[in-house]
Parts: sequence; C-alpha cells; structure tokens
Amino acid sequence: MTARKQRTYAGNGIPPIIGDTCYGDIIGRSPSSSFIWLACPYCKKERWVKSLRNMPTTKRCVKCRQGWGRHKTADGYISVFVPRHDFFRTMGTKSGYVLEHRLVMAKHLNRCLLRWEIIHHKNGIKDDNRIENLIVLSGQHYHVSDTEMKRYIHKLEARIKVLENKLNPTS
Repeated sequence: MTARKQRTYAGNGIPPIIGDTCYGDIIGRSPSSSFIWLACPYCKKERWVKSLRNMPTTKRCVKCRQGWGRHKTADGYISVFVPRHDFFRTMGTKSGYVLEHRLVMAKHLNRCLLRWEIIHHKNGIKDDNRIENLIVLSGQHYHVSDTEMKRYIHKLEARIKVLENKLNPTS
C-alpha cells in the first residue's frame, strides 16, 4: 500500500479530503497555525484538526474526547458513556462509562445492577450484547465454573478432532 502524498487545501469551494493540509487563514482560524482534515476514529465525523509537524494534535473530535460515545476496552468489552442525569450512571466509573452488557441487562431488568452481579455472555463473544445472549449470575464462582467448563469442552473437542484425523487420514 502506497502512502498518498499530502495535498494542500486551497479553499476554493472544493471540499477537502482526508489528509489535506492548510494554514488557518484559509479556513478562518489562527493564520500562523497549520491544520489537517481528519475523521474521528470513533464517530467518523470529519473536521479540521490543528497539526504540529504534519501530525494531528488529537485524533478524536471534541464530543468523543469528552466521553460522548462508545469504545472497546483493552479486554474486548464495549464501554459506553452515560450522561450525568441518567438513572444508570451510578453503575459507571467516575468518568461516566458503563460496560454496555451491564447497561443492557440493567435496562432489561429496569434496575441498577449490584457490584457483585456478573453478566455472562452465553456465546463467549464479549461485544455481542444482545439481551438473548446475556445472563445474570449471582456471583463470580458460577461464572468461573461455567468458563472453565466451556474451556474444557473446547479442549476435548479439539482432541476428538485430532484423534479422528489419525483414524481416518484423508490423504
């Protein structure tokens, strides 16, 4: 994949494309600053972003930087921002984020979840937050035993596959 050469935006009525650069006087901003046309990686909104040495100073738009959105956490769960006035805000972090699967279940039950209640994904896919894929477990020990059992079943299925291949070689 070849990198596209940056083009300078002229401001002559032609809409900019991602990666265009210009000085602020062309777009009605600070004349001594340079800007780059980017799309927010979360909400895909396109806008001018101040740049320093041809690198954007930020990649997210203002709303996404302030938490108005959803993102995937490091361990694969979806985290969503809940506004300050929302009933379910108490389930979230100090910055207002709630794990989406907990929020979906809480809305389904029409109550806030308790800290020790575990929401389990039946199919094991962490970002599949459909209500029919979620189940409430009353404690961690149920969740651990279910996860261990599924891991053991998966291991046995793999072993069966290996043994079947040894019995019936297809070559």
